[in-house]
Amino acid sequence: MEEAGIVEQRASPWGSAVTLVAKADGTPRFCVDYRTTVNKHLIRKSWPMPEMASHIDTVAGAKYITVCDVQSAYHQLPITDKAEQDKTAFVTRNGKWVFKRLPFGIANAPFLFQRTMALAFAHFGPKSGLLVYMDDLICCSSTWEGHLSLLENTFKALQTAGLTLKPSKVQFGPREVKYLGHILSADGIRLGEDRIKSILDLPTPTNIKELRSVLGMVNYVRKFIPNLAAITAPLVELTKKEAVQSVAKRWGPEHDKAFAEIKSLHTKAPVLHFPDFSKEFAIHVDASETGAGAFLAQKNGDDLNIIAYFSQRFNKSQRHYSATMKECYAVVLAIQHWRPYLWGRHFTCVTDHAALSINQGSYM
Repeated sequence: MEEAGIVEQRASPWGSAVTLVAKADGTPRFCVDYRTTVNKHLIRKSWPMPEMASHIDTVAGAKYITVCDVQSAYHQLPITDKAEQDKTAFVTRNGKWVFKRLPFGIANAPFLFQRTMALAFAHFGPKSGLLVYMDDLICCSSTWEGHLSLLENTFKALQTAGLTLKPSKVQFGPREVKYLGHILSADGIRLGEDRIKSILDLPTPTNIKELRSVLGMVNYVRKFIPNLAAITAPLVELTKKEAVQSVAKRWGPEHDKAFAEIKSLHTKAPVLHFPDFSKEFAIHVDASETGAGAFLAQKNGDDLNIIAYFSQRFNKSQRHYSATMKECYAVVLAIQHWRPYLWGRHFTCVTDHAALSINQGSYM
C-alpha cells in the first residue's frame, strides 16, 4: 500500500488497531478498527442510496449488459488534509502509519463514496440505462449502438472523476448478472446462491441483536416470499419492548418452526419477472385474521408473470376490523406499497371477497 501511495509511515496522536475482514471470495481485506477511536467522535453523515426495486427494474428489456466494478473503491478517494490523515493512523509492530486515501472502517466512508459516485454520474438521466450502487456499475441497453454510446459516456465520466475500474471484474454481455444479492437474467430475477447460503448458515439467534439482524436479512428479500409477515410473526414478537429482556429464554417450538420455515422458503424462492410497463398490472389481494397478503403480476397469455410479493401484519386495532374492512384495508396497503407501478395507470385488483365489489362505494 505504501508503494501505491495509499499509506505512509509517520507519527500521529491517533492510533487504531489493525483487523482483517474476509471478502466475498474468501480472501482477507486489510482494515482498521476505528469503532472506539475515530468513529465515536464523528458526526455521522448520510447520502440517499438508490432504491433497490426500481434500480433492478431498469434491467428489464435490456439486450446488452456490461458489468463494472470500481478498483479498490474507497482507496480511490484522496485525503488531502494532513490533520485528517492523522486520524486514520493505525499501529503495527513497525510503528504508526496513516492513510493518504480513504480507508475501510471509517463510519462516513460509505456516504463519501456514494456521494462521489452520484456526483460523477449526475448528468446521466434516470432512463440512461446506467445503474450505480456504491462501487458496482451496470450498463443496460436495448440496442448495440446505444450500448456502445452508454459505455463511452460511462468511461468518460469515470475518467473525469479520476476513478478506475478493476479489469478482472468487467463483464461484457454476460448471460446473467449478479447484483445486490440477486441474479438478473432474461428469465427474470432470482435470489443469488450466496444470499441463500447466508440465510441457511444462520445460527439460531440467542439475543435481541442477533434476532434483529436475522429479520433484517430476511426483510431484504421479502418480495420473493409470500405471506412473509405471518411467517415471521412469532420472531417479531420477541423483538417487542416487553420481550427484550431475553430471547433465549422465550425461544420455543413455534420460533424454531418459523426459523426453519424461513430457511426452507429461501431455497424455494421463485424466479420473479421484470415489470413490463407497456402492459397492465394486476394486484391479487387477500386478508386473514392477522394480516394482509398480495402479489403484483401481469398477464402473459394464459399465464401470470409474478413480479413481487407483499405482506403486512395488522396491528391490534386493525385485527378488530370486520372481514370486509380487513379485505378493503389489504387492498389499500397493496396499492400504497406498489404505488410506483400503479400511479397514473389503469390496473386490475383481484380479490375473492365478493362484498368489496358490491359495497365498494361504502368502503372505498
